[in-house]
Amino acid sequence: MKLATKEREPNEKRESLLAALASLGLAIDMANGSPETTVLRGTWVAVVAAKELGLDAETTAAATFGALFRYLGCTSYALEESRLLGDEHEAARALAPIDKKEAGPLAKAILQDLSGTAFERAVRGARLMVEGERFREGYEQSHCEGAKLLASRLGAHPRVLDVLTVLHERWDGHGGPARLSQEAIPLAARVVHLAREATVHFVLRGGEVGAVKCLESRAKKQLDPSMCAALATSERFLAAFREEPLWDNVTAALDASLDLACARVPSLDDVVEVMGDFADQKCPLFLGHARRVASLVQGAAQRLGIDALRTRCLVRAAWLHDLGRVSVPNRVFFTKGPLGPIEWEKVRLHPYVGERIAQHLDPGVAKLVGAHHERLDGTGYPTGRRPDDLTCLLAAADVLAAIGEDRPHRPRLATEERHRALAAEVTAGRLPREAVDAVLAVDGSPLESKPAVTVEELTHREREVLTLVARGLSNKEIGGRLGISDRTVQSHTIRSYDKLGVRSRAGAALRASELGLLV
Repeated sequence: MKLATKEREPNEKRESLLAALASLGLAIDMANGSPETTVLRGTWVAVVAAKELGLDAETTAAATFGALFRYLGCTSYALEESRLLGDEHEAARALAPIDKKEAGPLAKAILQDLSGTAFERAVRGARLMVEGERFREGYEQSHCEGAKLLASRLGAHPRVLDVLTVLHERWDGHGGPARLSQEAIPLAARVVHLAREATVHFVLRGGEVGAVKCLESRAKKQLDPSMCAALATSERFLAAFREEPLWDNVTAALDASLDLACARVPSLDDVVEVMGDFADQKCPLFLGHARRVASLVQGAAQRLGIDALRTRCLVRAAWLHDLGRVSVPNRVFFTKGPLGPIEWEKVRLHPYVGERIAQHLDPGVAKLVGAHHERLDGTGYPTGRRPDDLTCLLAAADVLAAIGEDRPHRPRLATEERHRALAAEVTAGRLPREAVDAVLAVDGSPLESKPAVTVEELTHREREVLTLVARGLSNKEIGGRLGISDRTVQSHTIRSYDKLGVRSRAGAALRASELGLLV
């Protein structure tokens, strides 16, 4: 059954926006290591649950968009997850169906289901026993804050943000970060919690039978018992897990709730920019990268006199060009030596993954995303085909931005070195001179930003510390680099967090990127 919506005149802009929002769900699945369409399935289940429970339109809208945005902060803690658990995608899949308050199944999954030697798994288990509570608190805080910050940029209504604030609260009061319980948890959030757990069990633990068992076992613990009782026996609710066409159902549901779920209806560019920052957030090595590339291509396109329509397409592609990197585990990007064939294949495929997600937004943008690593001499990837002029401009901007960023195998290059390196790409026949000259001409131009706080309100030292915190360095590492004590680092961090209105490294990373500090 499709969700009934009121009659509307065809609106291409709105249809593109709805497709972009649904595509965000596909990107979240990739970043979270989830089976394809898990987010969209969970969103549709939340819609049907709200309808079956007889909830009003405002609550249904909050549940719909709360379910869609639930994992919008999933990239915010990927660094910490990879450090403690290894492959963050593998860990997310293994741990997703487990009640985090059940120590036995959790330990069993870490010791048996994660890759690595028996010794490596045992070390992870031991570390989790020692660091588990702090890790869990950081996970909850980061997920909620990351989701709220990004959803705010999409114009989400306060009732949706309220859902994202309590993503990890539990009916029994043993969740976080606020330890809310029972009716203190917003009604829409309780629907989202139920839809998420039931969908995960449907996907990973035996279909509808697994979903029902989940509702029965989690009632009074993690989930609202009255909701569980009502929905576990609802044929309409159980049918939602397999209902098709899923994409059409979800976009229709988003359409029906959009004006109630958003205090300000976002533009397509809002969604595109959020997707770019969402992707960069997954690995601190890449924070601010999409933003830098977008700034370079916009300036270069203006310099070359490219028309407004193609410039807009190019800038959107710049924001999305590395979206496919969310499918690559962080351990691959932190490798200091040569990549093995399996790891290299994951990297080679990221343009293709990004292209497939972007296809739903705009085929022209998707084509640029998929080809941004192609080269004129056929040495690029993933296809080795010759790129067109617009793609070459995007490729030149990507290379220039990347070599100005630190990587595990090399430090960032200074301005003159960057320019020589890019000129060498021309000499080797990999990039055209016109594209290279255009991006070099705008290198160093200030990034456009829409900060919530001005850079001037942060002291020079606070900016230095904030930048390194965002990159994932510890207080000790930051202190050693800046020649100050750990305690002083902590003081600067607290003050900068207060000024930016954040409480986690995830929030600091997003704010620092928006402010253009990560250069």
